[in-house]
Amino acid sequence: MKTGYCHIYNHRMPLDSITDRLHIGNRWLGHLGLAMYDNTARVHDPVMPRMLTCDSRAVDYPGHSHFSHCAGNPANILDPTGMAVIADQWCQEGILDGLSEYESSFIQFDNEVLNNELLNRCIAKSANFLAIKTMANSDLKYIFQGKDKILYNGIEETLVADPSEGKVGVTLLPNCEESPSPDENVYIITSIFTNALKRAENIAHEGYGHAYYYELKRKDDSIDPFHRYVETLEPGEITPGCSFPDAVYTRTLIKANPIELQIKIVENEARKNYLRKYDQ
Repeated sequence: MKTGYCHIYNHRMPLDSITDRLHIGNRWLGHLGLAMYDNTARVHDPVMPRMLTCDSRAVDYPGHSHFSHCAGNPANILDPTGMAVIADQWCQEGILDGLSEYESSFIQFDNEVLNNELLNRCIAKSANFLAIKTMANSDLKYIFQGKDKILYNGIEETLVADPSEGKVGVTLLPNCEESPSPDENVYIITSIFTNALKRAENIAHEGYGHAYYYELKRKDDSIDPFHRYVETLEPGEITPGCSFPDAVYTRTLIKANPIELQIKIVENEARKNYLRKYDQ
């Protein structure tokens, strides 16, 4: 096989290669004189070896250079994207319950961090798997947590077991007034009081609905990750001694909002996958 030099330091790619995806499956950028890899989150110069931009997760690794590749040890460490989905044990079980048996076989958490290399080998295209795969390959950190309480808009709320009783979960998003995150990460919170089926459905609702649509909104500002309502003023009961009825505000969910259809789809997928797994 003929080879051509793609870099002055003898980094080579076969001229008749059938693919431009080389090192750990990342795309080779050889056009316009470049000789680098597209590692999704950052561009990797294989000779230095160093990334050309700061690691978006550098704060998690204070002992390493913000521009290092694989913590300076590429012989033993792989870093195909440099990004993360993180989930505690409670949410790991809920994530697995809401995916099919096939999809679940590509889900592995190492110290609560989702293994992106294994995840990206899966070719499944269900709404739930597409959502978690998209989040895993983002430059943001998505953190799934099981909690009993949540600080929401400055007010502490106790999470409940069933949606009919109150709030089962919430998604906290950076730079969003409606549901603000305490930092630059996305938090997908699910009540620890709910049962396994409701947990799978709520993780789908919050994670594969709101969090996923937030990720999409970063590239398309027309996408809305929130529930939207129409407020109308309706006549109420007539107060004794008053000839006019009291005014009453009503709040109606806009079911035509695309996020509502997405949530319906992902919750339904999670429910079906759970019931298939446990023969219910």
